[in-house]
Amino acid sequence: MSRLMMGAVAVLTLLLGVAGFTLKGLYEDVGQLEQANSQLEQSLSEQVDENAELVSEMSRRDQAVLAAKRARERAESEASAIKQERDNALKDNPWIHNDVPAAVLDSLQSGARSDED
Repeated sequence: MSRLMMGAVAVLTLLLGVAGFTLKGLYEDVGQLEQANSQLEQSLSEQVDENAELVSEMSRRDQAVLAAKRARERAESEASAIKQERDNALKDNPWIHNDVPAAVLDSLQSGARSDED
């Protein structure tokens, strides 16, 4: 073999060694990336589950708020109806707008028990 041929074989051998070393490093990197990807997939799955729980909780709370709002509106409507009924019942009462005579107040106060008894 000629020197040129031996040099070419040496260079090719060296390049093959470097390529093998590089491939070994790349395989290690691929393994690490696969492991990181697996961890990210698991984390994503956990976050999706947590998100589903939060959406469910928000829905439950929205329903509770809606029920409370409806109950408040119902109570306000009932209170308004009672007030209207009271006002209608008292509108014709002649005593509703008159002051109580002082003698009646004095009589009630004199008959009341004191807090010290």
